[in-house]
Amino acid sequence: MTEPHVFTHEKYTVCLFGPERPRTRILPVIYRGNRNKVCLVKSASDSTHPGFMQIKPPVYGSTESNDFDEYADSIVIEESGSSVIMQTADCLTGILFEHTTKRGVIIHCGKFALMPQNEFGKPIDNIVTRAYRTLTRGVAKPSVEAYLTGGICPKCFLHDDYNGQEFVKPFDQFGSHAFLNRQEGTLNLKAIVIEQLRGFGVRLQNIRHDGLCTYEESHLASHRRDGSPKRNAVMFVLH
Repeated sequence: MTEPHVFTHEKYTVCLFGPERPRTRILPVIYRGNRNKVCLVKSASDSTHPGFMQIKPPVYGSTESNDFDEYADSIVIEESGSSVIMQTADCLTGILFEHTTKRGVIIHCGKFALMPQNEFGKPIDNIVTRAYRTLTRGVAKPSVEAYLTGGICPKCFLHDDYNGQEFVKPFDQFGSHAFLNRQEGTLNLKAIVIEQLRGFGVRLQNIRHDGLCTYEESHLASHRRDGSPKRNAVMFVLH
């Protein structure tokens, strides 16, 4: 099995696993997680799937079960030792940690969840804005840091035919940083999320990215590259 990509912080750990281990409750235990507080979550591919744009508290399933515990695009965790495992195959996954409350949130930053739900000219409303506000609710001066992992890079994420161009039009609301090349529709998921977080006041030096592209890394699952049902897994553990 390919070794996972691990980011370790004093307060939390994030791991990106390849498709050999898409979901198993034993994984968080290796990284100081409580085996009785593991939430296996299935995010929504688009608005036709359950849990689309929904932010929920964790549901901890049986230690013997490998079934999904929750369907959502974001899960907020607060308890030390609690963890979430979310599947992905090209969609970026965002982890936010708020130091005042010691809460964390995992966010499925796929193109449908990142697509603005607001009317043109209105404030951006997508999964990032909703998850950030949920995480920081009641906090006067939030202290947030972020880690982004498991996504496809813009040069591999073309939308250059007619249907693709029609699809990416709503992303023009973010500005030029949303694309590597607007004519080719090379959607830049990482830049979209980073600029949104900066707009909320998160410092650039507190936003990290794993530097990987799921399409280019052969040991990672990529739906766009392979068209297969294989999935990677992102695990988020609070310490």
